[in-house]
Amino acid sequence: LRLPVERGLRRITKKTFHKKLQRAYVAVGFQAARISEKNFSALEVIKAILAKGQSSRLFHEVRTKRGLAYTVGAVYEATIHFGFFALYFSADYGNVKSILHILFEQLALHDLREEEVDDAREFLIGSFLLANEYTRERADVNASWLLFGRKPADYVRGIRGVSVNDVRRVAREYFKKNHALIITR
Repeated sequence: LRLPVERGLRRITKKTFHKKLQRAYVAVGFQAARISEKNFSALEVIKAILAKGQSSRLFHEVRTKRGLAYTVGAVYEATIHFGFFALYFSADYGNVKSILHILFEQLALHDLREEEVDDAREFLIGSFLLANEYTRERADVNASWLLFGRKPADYVRGIRGVSVNDVRRVAREYFKKNHALIITR
C-alpha cells in the first residue's frame, strides 16, 4: 500500500466556512512528526506545555489573563503515516485576530523554563501510567504501540529524554507562521 506524499505548506493557507454562528471557531494546524520520528516526544511535551489544562500557557494567556475565548487548546496526533499539531479556540468574532497573535507568540515558547518542561514531562508520564492502570486500557495501548513497532516503555523513555533545547528546536522547526493552515468557521 503506497500512500500519497503530502506536500509541505509553503505559505499560510486560510479556509473560511461561512455559516451563521454566534461565535468563531478557529483551528491553526501544522504538519508534524509521525510517531516513529525523533521529534514525536518533544511535540508531546510542547502540547502539554501549551494545553495541559488550566495551568497551561494557552489557557493562562487567552482565558485567565485576557478573557478572550470560550475554549482554547491543542491537539497533536501522530500515526505511522502522518502527524499534525493544531491549536484551536472558540471566541467572539472580534477577538479572533488578537487570539491568533497570542497563539503564534505562545508557539515560539519564549522564556521557556526548565520547570515548565519538567512539569510537562511528569504530567505526560503520570497520565500515561494512570491510563494504563486497567487491563483493557493496557491491552489497547500495548496493541497500538506494537502496531507502531514500539513498546509502551518507549513512550515513557522518550518523554523523559526531552530537554529544554529539544523543545525549543522542535518548536522552531515545525511552527513556522507561514506554514500554518488556518480554518475558521
